[in-house]
Parts: sequence; structure tokens; C-alpha cells
Amino acid sequence: MRRYIIKRVVPIFLPWRKIRDFNCLACGVCCYNFKVPLKPHEAVMIVRNFGRGYITSSWGKQYITKEDGEPCPFLLRKGDLSLCTLQSLGMKPTACKVWPFYIFKRPAYGKEEEAYFSHKSGSFYVYVDQRCPGLIMGKPSLRLRETISEAIEIWLGTRREQDLTCSSRAALSTGVIQSLHWAGNSILRQYSRTLCHMG
Repeated sequence: MRRYIIKRVVPIFLPWRKIRDFNCLACGVCCYNFKVPLKPHEAVMIVRNFGRGYITSSWGKQYITKEDGEPCPFLLRKGDLSLCTLQSLGMKPTACKVWPFYIFKRPAYGKEEEAYFSHKSGSFYVYVDQRCPGLIMGKPSLRLRETISEAIEIWLGTRREQDLTCSSRAALSTGVIQSLHWAGNSILRQYSRTLCHMG
């Protein structure tokens, strides 16, 4: 089983024009190494379905509760794949859907011209977290531009489904999809039993 663990380093964000393409490898770097910020409605959904223990608050923001060095509690490992049980329940957080892309309305990490991205919804500045193993450096491909457009639409809330911003490896196996549904429902059942025992 392959695990990608990143040592704590200062994040290095590259403007999107330095990247040729992105393909999610379902490797789990994002599931193991980062705090997941939640939008208010995402936090409410997780609390309603799983309980307050799955949410941590810090500096007025809410995150999925996760111990350092431990994966996200909603991660399902299937062979060498890292899969999100929240995705199978239609609850995958926006931050997870758009990673490794960071989208802004104003330049955030310099290199303004290389970060600029024109989208039908307006002008954006897009940076990429180079710690993602699914990045390929080089001149941007048409597919990368389409992937960034999808990420922007997810970030804006005008799109929910993922196509190019998630792993195609995970979609190859019906067994994997069945495992995801089972794991998501299992987490929900476990939480329900806990509530029953508390009451």
C-alpha cells in the first residue's frame, strides 16, 4: 500500500500556466496532509449526518476533525486507491473537490500574469499546490484549461459534479463504488447507533 506523506513545509503555489496537466491519482495526499476547511452549509451537513465530533472550529472557521499524521475520517482505502466516502453521499467539501487548485478573485501569490484565468463567469487568479503528485509540469494543455474551468464552477457553486477534477481510476471498478456506498452508509449507521445508545 502506497502512502504519500508530506513533511510540514511552507506551501509552494505555482501559477496554473506552469502546469501542463493534472490527473488525480487517488493517492491520498490531500486526505492525509491537509486540514479541510468547510463552508457553513457543509459543516451543518456533516454535523447533521455524523455529529459534532467530526467538526473542529479554529479562528472562526470550521474544519473536518483530523489528527496530525492521520487521514481524514471519511477516507476509504481500497488497495492503492484513496477514496472519499463523503463523495458517495453527495457531501464532498468544495475544498476537496478543487484541490490542488486555489482560486482567487485577486492575485494572492504573485505572478499575476501567469495566474490570470479568464472564465465565462469572470476573471480569476488560479494557483496550484505543487505538492500534488498528479501534476505534470509544462505548457498548459486544453484539458488543463477545461479542468480549471470545472474547478472554478465548483468553487463558485454553479456546479456540483466532478468530472476532470477527480480520479478516473476510482470510477473504473464497480466494486470500488459499491465499497464507497457501503462505507458511507456504515459510517451513518455507526453514528445512528451511537446516538441511540446516548439517548
